[in-house]
Order: sequence, then C-alpha cells, then structure tokens
Amino acid sequence: MQRTAAIFVSLADAAFCILAALGLTEALCVTEGCSVFRGTKLLGIDLYWLGAAYFLALTALISFQRPRGQLSRALKVALLAGLVIDSALLGVQAVTAPCVNCLVVASLLGATAVLLLRKQPLLAKVTAVWAVLFVAALAGVFRDQLSPVPAYGSADAAIKVFFSPSCPACRLVVQDLTQHPGLQGDLALYAVAKDDGDLAGIHRFHEEMFRSGDLSKALEACFSLAGEAGSQPSWSQALAIRAASLRNKSFLARSEASSVPFVFTSAPGLLLTAFKAQSDDKVQDGDPASRDEGCDYATGDACEEEPAPLDGLFGGAPKQSPAK
Repeated sequence: MQRTAAIFVSLADAAFCILAALGLTEALCVTEGCSVFRGTKLLGIDLYWLGAAYFLALTALISFQRPRGQLSRALKVALLAGLVIDSALLGVQAVTAPCVNCLVVASLLGATAVLLLRKQPLLAKVTAVWAVLFVAALAGVFRDQLSPVPAYGSADAAIKVFFSPSCPACRLVVQDLTQHPGLQGDLALYAVAKDDGDLAGIHRFHEEMFRSGDLSKALEACFSLAGEAGSQPSWSQALAIRAASLRNKSFLARSEASSVPFVFTSAPGLLLTAFKAQSDDKVQDGDPASRDEGCDYATGDACEEEPAPLDGLFGGAPKQSPAK
C-alpha cells in the first residue's frame, strides 16, 4: 500500500514539474521567490524539466521495487540525492525568498520519502533535516504574505505612505508628496480600506492607473466621493483589494501605528527636501500620527472633516522605518 502511494505521489510530482516547466503553474506562485527562481537552469536545462526526469526515474525505481523487500541501493541513492539537493534549495529559500512552486515539489518529494522510510536510519535522518529546512522555507511564505502591498510604486521605495481614500489628511499628504519633483521614483503608496467606500476608491485608483497611467488623475478618482464616478469592483477585485488592505493593516499594527496617514522612510533627507520646516532630529525621532491628526484605519469611524496642518500629520515628523 505504501509503495503504491509512493508511486502516485512521485508521478504527481513529475506532472507538476512538467506543468511548471511549461509555465502553467504561475498563477499559484505568488511569492517573491517565484520570480527569483523562475527560469533557473542547470547545464542549460530548466530545473523543472530536470525535476520531471528525476521523479519519472524515481517512479520507475519504486515500481520495480519488491513490496516487502528492503529498498534497493539505486532507490536509496536516488532518494538521498534528491533530499540533499532539495535541502540545499530549501536552505537558500529560507534565507532569501520562498518559491511556492518549489515548495509544492519539495512537499511531494518529502511525502515520497516518508512513505518509503521502512526503518532506514540514514534516510530517516536526512528526511528529518530536510523537514526542518522545509518548515523554515514555508515560514518564509507566510512572512512574504504579511508584507505590505503597494498600490503604487516599488516595495523597495525609500518613502512609504499609508493612506485611506476617505481620510482628508491622507489626501493632503499624498498629493503634496506625489507632486514634489524630488521624490519621483522614491515614493510608494499603500492603500488601506476602512469600509466599502474606501474599497471603491481604491478600485477607482487602480482603474485609472490601468487606463491612463496618470498618477494625479488616479489619485483624484481615488479621493473623489463614492457616488461621483467609477464602477464598483467585482467580487474578485474586491477580494484582492481587501486582501492587500488587510496585509497593509497588519503591517501598520505591527508598527504600532494607530492612524493614517502614516509615513515610513529609510532616507530622512528626502523628506527634509519636501518638509524643510522640520529638523533632521525630528525626522529621525518622530512618532506616528495620533488619531486626532488623521483617521483610525482599523474602524469605519468618520474622520475629522478638517485635515490637520501638514507639519502635524506625523506627530512632528515622519517616522523612520527600521527597514524598507
């Protein structure tokens, strides 16, 4: 029974490798490591094609293995080699960026090994080491999914601004920063939806960016009243916006931010260019904005009708992020 299960699992792994090599599993791979490891080759051959060949060979070895006998030398060597090589790849992903497709392949390899342990001490020890590295790489997937999602700009931008479409103070800060010529290319915007109205505003922002690519028009559509313009997001679009917003809210909560707008920067000098009235010490030591200076991102409560003065939106200064 275990041998039969191992055959099917190994065949499933070979099939998945073939699909991945053909680019048919990209929709499943949503982590940063997917783009990093995509197209990686060994001796000019895509790793997924090598994986498919390996698992087909492994399936053949398992099929010719007698059900009640000890594992053949060839099968043990093949399993050990696969686990050692995969452990190295998992170790790289654990300290860099995880790849979901790679983890699917790894999980099926691990399942095959577990089904064939059969009191094999060496195989059991190698599998245990592999399992530790697999868990470490898998944890990276969850870390990746908890990182904030920019609505505009790069995740590596030096200045990150979190805002909500229904927040007057957010509109003031976002428009001031996006219109500053010295910040082009160093600014990323992170949208947070407090309610369905914000959801529609973020949808209008994405629609306008897709249609015209004009950031100023997209922001105008985003901050406009819900009934003024734009279509409502479909259920799938709304789900994607909610998921991104939840990740952004989680990041704000971990950063002990209580309201938006909220600004992080790894380059205080850039903000000093935009806010010359603030000193360098304040930029480095400033606290996040308090609730009465913006909007509570965690609830649907109405914001203050009058936005706070620009130099007060950050509790005296933008907060410096410990990391990008």
